[in-house]
Amino acid sequence: MPDRQRSDRQRLAGKALGLLACVLLVLSGSPGDVNAQGKLYKYTDESGQTVYSNRPPPNKQDAETVKLIGVKPPADTSTGDNLDKRVDESNEARKDEEFRDKIQAQEAEREAVLKKNCETARQNLRLLRDAPRLKTVDKDGNEVFIEDNERAARIEATQKQIADYCK
Repeated sequence: MPDRQRSDRQRLAGKALGLLACVLLVLSGSPGDVNAQGKLYKYTDESGQTVYSNRPPPNKQDAETVKLIGVKPPADTSTGDNLDKRVDESNEARKDEEFRDKIQAQEAEREAVLKKNCETARQNLRLLRDAPRLKTVDKDGNEVFIEDNERAARIEATQKQIADYCK
């Protein structure tokens, strides 16, 4: 007999926990739904369980309407806050995108300048290597031929420019 009493107690405890869970779920999980419809139904289902619901019972069963006291719908202040937050996030995203676009434009301009400098340095190197005699203008405005040692120095400097600009 003690085993039977224990199983009866366990069954009763299980039903009580189920009922408590339903009540807590209804009261805490959906106060906005309950207040929106204005009714909470209490009825017994086919298995003998007491059910609390914001929907009327199926099969047109008799149901008791329960009035909730002190349950208010949650204040919907989050809509304005969420809107402000989304606007701020949108503004930040737009600023980030504008900044990225500006950086990309600067990078593209830098690449174009490097490419032009590279081409110019390569042309200068070809001239320094291929031309038999190069003339230049001195500080007095007179044309003078470039000596071999100056030509070698200019070739070395131009090769450094190519290394810098032609990456």
